[in-house]
Amino acid sequence: MLKFYNLPAKEPVVESPSNGTVTPPTAQTTANAGNTTTTPSPVPSSTPVVNDPIIPSVTISGQLTDKVQFMNLGQYFLVPFKDNSIEMEVKFKIKTSPNSPLTENDQKFKRMKEAAKQLGFDLEIEK
Repeated sequence: MLKFYNLPAKEPVVESPSNGTVTPPTAQTTANAGNTTTTPSPVPSSTPVVNDPIIPSVTISGQLTDKVQFMNLGQYFLVPFKDNSIEMEVKFKIKTSPNSPLTENDQKFKRMKEAAKQLGFDLEIEK
């Protein structure tokens, strides 16, 4: 089961030297009523850390248990990696239900069939 977490929408920008290594941002010091607090600045996950090995690729797969989870896929897997090369595969298995039987003449079915054709998807109809 996939779990989605509330991740920050934007990460701070960290400049890196031209040699490819990253120097983490300096800690921020704040003074509150005589108390001094030092808070390390966060290092964005998209910024490589010194001696951090490069990962050639990542494949994520799984089964969604709730149709609503599908809407989160773009937020976690597409938008953050818009500057990377992304290959996607999709597979939908739509089953007949008592409240919504699948038939060849159903307009929803016809639209789905045409969309699959236009997208170049394979369509397998169980008989």
